[in-house]
Amino acid sequence: MSKQFLPLLLLLANPAAANSELTDIAIGVGTGEAGVNATRAALVQTIEPFWFGHLFPQLTLQMEYGANRWQDNASTHYAYSLLPNIRWNWQPSAPWQWFTELGVGVSYLEETVIDHQHLGSHWQFEDRLGIGVSHERWRWVLRGYHYSNGGFHTPNDGLNLVNFEVEWRLP
Repeated sequence: MSKQFLPLLLLLANPAAANSELTDIAIGVGTGEAGVNATRAALVQTIEPFWFGHLFPQLTLQMEYGANRWQDNASTHYAYSLLPNIRWNWQPSAPWQWFTELGVGVSYLEETVIDHQHLGSHWQFEDRLGIGVSHERWRWVLRGYHYSNGGFHTPNDGLNLVNFEVEWRLP
């Protein structure tokens, strides 16, 4: 599924026909399989194709540039990601805006073995599902991440994480 979804998302978010700028800074902490403790920082770019807001006023397209630090029982690991994201705002005009989001992107992991999880390659798909709330310039989000190479290399144990993240909208 994620292999077919990524090209479609990138086509919809064509920055050449869009207003786009860095809009948010995100930081988060979490935990996952293999005893991994996670920290994450990201820059978020909101992409607004000229036609998108008129057709889908409750959706927001974003590109996220992230850096992850994972600590397992024995060592520290780093991963860097490029993640297109679609956010659905439940009530865009309310002061407290609940939303859900879905992202499918690519990550580069410096190590291919994290504790006992064998990921098979440095390049991984990064899938994300989240739910959160925003108010004024702040967002609080609970996100689940799945890292896998999509079966392109063996072994492909994958890695799952859950993060709590805070985003701050730039002025």
